[in-house]
Amino acid sequence: MEKKYINIQRSLSYFLLCLMTVGFLTSSCSSDDDLEDIEEDTARQDAQISFDPEYFGQSFNTAPDSTHQFTVKINKGQKVATGFSVYEKIISEGVVVQERTELPEYRRDLSGEDTETIEFEYHVAEERQDKDKITLDFVVEQEENEVSEAMVLEVEKEAPEEDPIQEINDIIYYTQLALGGQDNSDIGSFFNIEEATDYTLPEASSNQERIDLGMLVGASTGINFLAPASSGFQYFGSEISDAVYDGWDIKNDGEFVNIGNLDDAEAIFDNLEFSADIISAFEEAQANVTSIPGYVENENGPGDRVRRVNVGDIIFFKTESGTIAVLKITSILPDTAGMVEFEMKTAADPDTEPVDPGEGGDEDDDNEGSELAYFPEIEVGGQDNSSVGSFFNIPNQTVYSLEDATTNQADVNFIMLVGASTGVNFLAPASSGLQYFGSDIETAVYEGWETKNDGQFVNIGNTDTAALFEGLSSKEELSEAYQTALAEVEDMPGYVENENGPGDRIRRVKQDDVIFFEAEDGTLIVFKVNQLATETSGSVIFEMKTAN
Repeated sequence: MEKKYINIQRSLSYFLLCLMTVGFLTSSCSSDDDLEDIEEDTARQDAQISFDPEYFGQSFNTAPDSTHQFTVKINKGQKVATGFSVYEKIISEGVVVQERTELPEYRRDLSGEDTETIEFEYHVAEERQDKDKITLDFVVEQEENEVSEAMVLEVEKEAPEEDPIQEINDIIYYTQLALGGQDNSDIGSFFNIEEATDYTLPEASSNQERIDLGMLVGASTGINFLAPASSGFQYFGSEISDAVYDGWDIKNDGEFVNIGNLDDAEAIFDNLEFSADIISAFEEAQANVTSIPGYVENENGPGDRVRRVNVGDIIFFKTESGTIAVLKITSILPDTAGMVEFEMKTAADPDTEPVDPGEGGDEDDDNEGSELAYFPEIEVGGQDNSSVGSFFNIPNQTVYSLEDATTNQADVNFIMLVGASTGVNFLAPASSGLQYFGSDIETAVYEGWETKNDGQFVNIGNTDTAALFEGLSSKEELSEAYQTALAEVEDMPGYVENENGPGDRIRRVKQDDVIFFEAEDGTLIVFKVNQLATETSGSVIFEMKTAN
């Protein structure tokens, strides 16, 4: 028996060895092509989702109150696909306002066909705001898992067409003016401020008394602005020299002051709301222009000619009759046949006594004689906005960049910054919140500033608050409204302490919110937000009322 057992054991061992050898040989005979086929078969098992037209499968812009129609195609692959559903997520002002939510009207069971098409219609709600992001997630449910394809719609409101001539209190603001080089056959080189009209050389020669200034292009001096009395007219070719320098009997004089194109210069232009502002800004520019960085006398003035004018330059010009105009250069085609485009602010009626900014303007008769100053449009930029600063001074309505604000710490009343999750924030310089907006802000302001003005915000929101803002016309009314806001803000619907205050910082500011702010020195303002920043390089625009 023992010998027989040994023979069986040997037979089993031999049999197992043979099986292993066959398995090894079989495995070795499998080709790479066979393995690729297996992998491809596995990949094809999931359903595939596509769109017709194809661009719906990408991110694209849309408008509020718009409808999109397209076809969803489902290739079901080898797995059993059972259902189709659509989910919607909405981000507004950088904040998730609707989490991923199923839209039940689009849910359906799938048939047994290999390929299925679904006619799809989606309507963008009318209340969607500019820069809102809508994510639609198309999902095919399978027995073992699900597959999805996302589509992103970014809402883009059509910008209203800008009025080229705007009346602001007692000034006129021209947004689309141009002067041509001396060889431009379509646009004249000579200009009358009161009419905001350009003249060609022959037309100007017939209307010499009307010409306040000229724009000529020099080979080495670039863009030049000249008063007709300037001796510079002899240096732009014989035609100009003979006609104007030698030929004109009436040569109006004038004085230019070019304060350049730094952030502060643009802010000065943007904040001119009354003719009295224009007069005081001109006098300040006239007195201080020699102190601006890179000052060159024949480029910055004061004088009857300025050379090498650049895009963004803010140029004051006072005519011989005393009218003051302020020009903002927006575009330059530096050729004698080219042109210069610019905006201009000047008094609506140079012969009328300037309106005191504290008295309001012609735009709002109810404010005449009141104690509140009204500023219809003030812009502050996010922390990465290279054109508009984030730091604001109330008395002068001045906006500072971080660098300029650091030099003028005592003048900064509040700051506007944009957070990834907190949206638009307003902060007093003393707020500890300044440590949360990147190392530049934290190091410079939170850790570096020696003077940090305090202040208190109260945001009463945007529900039935516009009328309150519009109705405030006196210091007493403003003070009473502020005290009421302090007492009642916590009872308002949807109150959130760090969004509504009172406090030295408010978060998630929304369109049309009405906000009170009391500065450390007691200055009290109320402002209404008319445009929101959706990113750190954007800007916020608001209108403001403050007591004198």
